[in-house]
Amino acid sequence: MVEAGLGDQLPKLATIPLFGVFIAWYHNTSAAAWIYLAMHGTYGVVWVIKDLTFPDPSFHKRITMVLASPAFSACSAGTGYSVGC
Repeated sequence: MVEAGLGDQLPKLATIPLFGVFIAWYHNTSAAAWIYLAMHGTYGVVWVIKDLTFPDPSFHKRITMVLASPAFSACSAGTGYSVGC
């Protein structure tokens, strides 16, 4: 059993290191790449702070891994931004 919100929080927190790896892998150190990292990374951190400050009770219910897997997959697609997570 895991918290339902975990599938939403991890992709948002993983944005900073993931985009950092992409910047290093593709040797793209342009200003646009750093701005993209800063904007999306800040959004992820602010989202987690918001969730810790004003938690949504429906996101903190315990669910099985069978139910958590599709939620995590959907929120991971596009790092959680394209599917409205």
